[in-house]
This record gives sequence, C-alpha cells and structure tokens, in this order.
Amino acid sequence: MPSDSAASNSAMRTDATSPPSLTLRDYVRPHHEDRVITRWRRAAATSIVSPMKEFHGSVTVEVAAYADDLFALITDIDRLPQWNDAIDSIVEWAGVIEPGAEWVVVMHVPKLPRWRSRSRAEIVDADSRRFVYRSQTDDSNPSYAQWTWELEPTAAGTRISVTWEGHPKTIGRKLLGAPIRRPQLEREVVASLDALAHLATAEVPQ
Repeated sequence: MPSDSAASNSAMRTDATSPPSLTLRDYVRPHHEDRVITRWRRAAATSIVSPMKEFHGSVTVEVAAYADDLFALITDIDRLPQWNDAIDSIVEWAGVIEPGAEWVVVMHVPKLPRWRSRSRAEIVDADSRRFVYRSQTDDSNPSYAQWTWELEPTAAGTRISVTWEGHPKTIGRKLLGAPIRRPQLEREVVASLDALAHLATAEVPQ
C-alpha cells in the first residue's frame, strides 16, 4: 500500500468538435491502448475537460492490536500481499526496510491490466510509528503518490491513520489515470485496513 478532501481540478475548455491532442503512450503500454482510446474519445467528446492536477485521501481506523506489532506488520514488505488485495506479488525487495529502501510489486486492480509499481521509503520511524514512502509505476512516467502511515496507541489498541497524495504529471495521467485511480484507492485502502485488522488480531497471543 491513509478528513477526505475533493481532488483539486483545473478546468480547461476545449472545442467539442476538436478533441485535444493527447499522447496516450505516456499512460499505457501499446497492447492496452485500445481500451484506453475508447475512454479518451468519450472524454474528448465532452465540452469540458478537467485535468486532475492532484488528489488526496485519508482513512483512520482503530484496531485491537499493539501498535508496535502493527507497525512491524505494515513495514514487512514480504507480507504486503497478505492484507492488500491490490498487490499480486513482490518482485523486487532487498529485505531491509529503512529510508532509501526500494521495492517493486505487481499491482492487480479489477478492470485494469497488471502493472509494476516501485516504492521508495522516506521515513521509517519505529519509535514514533511513522512510515512514509513514495510509489509510482516502474517506468519513466514521473507521476507518483505519497503515502503516510501513522500509528497511535489507544486504550482499545491502536489508531491507524493512512493519508495519500496523488500527483499526476503527464496529460494521460491527469485526464485518465488519476480520475480512474482516485475512487479505487479509497476503496482499496478501506479494504486493506480491514484485512490488516483481521490479520493483526488473529496474531495477538491469547
């Protein structure tokens, strides 16, 4: 793999009879272009095209498990597929989580082709239980998402707060990638936190 805020949109008016000139190859691989071109044509046929410059989200839950145990589970890269259904597998990982460490996963999201995502840890603080990393497709596209996990012990267990910031940089990501992924991410994070809670509580010694 975090109040919710609406994505910041910058509206750009175009002539409905003259679709904008877009480069799709910065968004998808050639053999996936047919399905994306269909979506692009639908967007280009409208009179208003609103490139998404960035988007944000946040989810907070409370889990009946120890904060240190949860932090260890969240930062155990090998176990990501156990509680994040969007991650199909880990394909690159050195085994030590620390600032600067990188890992690559295969993402598998319903209705989208699989893709590789590379993440780089920026903050891994077990004392404050704060985990910050940046993720992006494992290619030359500069678009990225910034993720922050913060864990706080409570009387009932641990409060987990997950926040994310999406920063699409290319026209394909601004017009298609970000609008598609924004609602998906919210659902994925909620589902992942639910799975994480079940996994963590199942491992709590009785």
